[in-house]
Amino acid sequence: MERLICSAAVASVLLGASGIASIANAATLNFVGESGTGLTASSVTPQLITGNVSGTSALAFTSDWVEFTVAPTTSTTLNANTLSTALYPGETWRVTSGTAGGSVVLGPNFANNIPASAVLTAGTDYFLELNSTTPISGAQSSFSVAVAATPLPDTLALFAGGLGLLLGISAWRKRKNAGRPSMMVAAAA
Repeated sequence: MERLICSAAVASVLLGASGIASIANAATLNFVGESGTGLTASSVTPQLITGNVSGTSALAFTSDWVEFTVAPTTSTTLNANTLSTALYPGETWRVTSGTAGGSVVLGPNFANNIPASAVLTAGTDYFLELNSTTPISGAQSSFSVAVAATPLPDTLALFAGGLGLLLGISAWRKRKNAGRPSMMVAAAA
């Protein structure tokens, strides 16, 4: 019984430490750069990048983008917000990794103010890319990239805590049953 309590205490410490580490290591976005005529972006907070684009030319995924990284690996909510007037016709957005026009991580999605989620890996360059058809006159759009305040849980600590708890229960049951005769031996006698 003592080992069971000790195992449960160790598991709770490991699980508690994991939760504390997650809060202390809040996810951050690092603004790297931008590309595109009339496109500007900046880091507003460690969890938010915003920007806007305006002009008379169509947007293209490979030339109109914002580059960013995230640390640590985290589940991220991405949102391309559009202004209520002078929208780019048929505007869509996507997130790619590696290079502009690289592997698509999320999208393409229409610019409709509906957030979309993805798991992004630390140390990878990501690109929020915009695309549209040519506007009849000047068009304007805004966008944002936001990251959740806490990263994914530390799975190794969770696994170790659970495994310790199971091993403690197993050892307790073996010790508890060691002094009892087997049911088959008792029935044969």
